[in-house]
Amino acid sequence: MPHDCDPAPGPIERRPTQVAWHDLTAITSRDTLRELVLPLPWLVLSLAIYASPFWYLGVGATFMFYLCALRLNHEAIHGNLGLSRTSDHLVLHWLSFLMGGSNHAVAYGHLIHHKDTMGPTDFEGKCGHMTLWQVLRYGPRFTLDLNREAWRGGKAGTRRRVLIDWGLNGLLVGAAILAGFQWLVLHVLAITVAQCLT
Repeated sequence: MPHDCDPAPGPIERRPTQVAWHDLTAITSRDTLRELVLPLPWLVLSLAIYASPFWYLGVGATFMFYLCALRLNHEAIHGNLGLSRTSDHLVLHWLSFLMGGSNHAVAYGHLIHHKDTMGPTDFEGKCGHMTLWQVLRYGPRFTLDLNREAWRGGKAGTRRRVLIDWGLNGLLVGAAILAGFQWLVLHVLAITVAQCLT
């Protein structure tokens, strides 16, 4: 049975009102800004290194960019940035453009992962039953499977957002090919490898 993981008008997960939380605090505007800019210095550094004679060192900065972007992606999926739901979706679209994948497909899979952790419909957690070598072999196909599942099981809103993400990916790849800038081509290659290792 397909799951509907299209986000509701508010945060996807809500704090239980009957529990007195003492360790959680409201996110401030400063916290939101910090989360939103966290990946950017690493992105700028990686692009600068890719434009230099030491381009091969850029992969380290891309790795850090990707980790920080994954963190931001996760917070946007769960509505933890203190933004409107529309703004969370804009963050996911921009990250899709910068990371070379569909973060709305990732969101769809991640929310199913929370509903059915390591269960039969949890395709995000599927790799948890594999050896390291099986995971590495499956990595390139995982992204395709993730997108296929989001397309097949998602409602119209999810499909529309995934299509936008794919369009943004095409725009980035097209710009890299047409412009031919070394720094942009190397960024696209690095994020393609990162997608295969996700």
